[in-house]
Amino acid sequence: MLRGILYQNMTVFKIRNETDMNQVIELYEGLKDSILNTDNILTIATQVALFDRFSHYEARHVKGNGKNEAVDLNRVQEATESLLKALKWNCSRFEDSQLSSAVLAIASHRDKVKSHEEHSKVTRAMLRFDEEIRSRDFKEFTNGDIAVIIRAYGKANVRAFRLFKVLRTEIMARGLVRFTVEDISKILWSYTQVKQISASLFAGIKKELLSRDVRDFSEKVLVTILWSYAMAQGNANDLFRRFKHEIMQRGLSHFSERQLAQIVSSYAEKNRHAPDLFEGVAYDLLSRGELNLDSRGLTMVARSFAKTKNFVPDLFSYIGDRAMNSNVSVHRPWEVVELLWALTEAGFLQEELHHKLKDHILCSDFTRMPDSALLLLVAVLESSHFKAPDLAAATEAELVRRSEAKS
Repeated sequence: MLRGILYQNMTVFKIRNETDMNQVIELYEGLKDSILNTDNILTIATQVALFDRFSHYEARHVKGNGKNEAVDLNRVQEATESLLKALKWNCSRFEDSQLSSAVLAIASHRDKVKSHEEHSKVTRAMLRFDEEIRSRDFKEFTNGDIAVIIRAYGKANVRAFRLFKVLRTEIMARGLVRFTVEDISKILWSYTQVKQISASLFAGIKKELLSRDVRDFSEKVLVTILWSYAMAQGNANDLFRRFKHEIMQRGLSHFSERQLAQIVSSYAEKNRHAPDLFEGVAYDLLSRGELNLDSRGLTMVARSFAKTKNFVPDLFSYIGDRAMNSNVSVHRPWEVVELLWALTEAGFLQEELHHKLKDHILCSDFTRMPDSALLLLVAVLESSHFKAPDLAAATEAELVRRSEAKS
């Protein structure tokens, strides 16, 4: 038995650390019959490790990072599908700790697949694991196991309502003091992600967080907690004040551009003006030169500063120049609407950029615009100095269509 455990541990180590994907494929081919056709718990760790490795490779290939490697992608895809079936079939044989690692690997895979058919397969596997997890004695799960399981279902955005309910009960029964702040942030994020926000759980977590020394919280944890409470209803003013003080004391340079965008977005979502924080973020971002922000991050910054009426001229000038000199097609249509609204609201929209953004919006499918984007367009049309009869007509037509569809 001991020899078998050592062998499996060595195999899993090789799978995770082998740099040549062809070697991993050959290892899978050599073990395929034994790991796909048995429910021995010693083989389950190998199944999970191989599935996770192949899934990550598929995602890299889709992004174009693996296209120069001489690897047969079809073999990788076939192996991934076979392993997913094996994991789903054997889940009743998993040890408790193996369940958490398996659902996290499957959730990561669902986050990467593109087709509706693949999404459905992975969702069905997640729901099968949901049934299995709920059949277990939760007292056998560690706090870390519970946090990972919740994180997995949040990451996959699979709304396993009964699972979230029973795990919430288990968390409260154990006491939040027993969970690390990293685990708590995972729990908060996941319940928010799947829109299973519990007033009692969030109030209990807020009380627990405020009893701890926030200086020990990582930047990632601070940002995740802020976002979760920004999305949740309820009063979290004391937490936002405490975190703002810590962020300013720690120094904005400790946070990435993306994290700073998420911070101001969270404060804007709660309608917190916080001029010292916003001004500090603005000039910290500008001091970094060319910002490492994607289209979504740039839009988050523009919208957040406009919504809270923190109109920092240098920042909005930078955002306008970058939008003017970049390919606006990389933005989603509703992001362009938010950018147009933010620059209009702040009074920093130049006529040439107005035409550029307007023309891109007009090429979009208005039927797929969220209601919030249409309302922003109405606000732009009412306050902008630039006339846009074509945009006004398209916006009005879509609003009429939606109104008639509801009646």
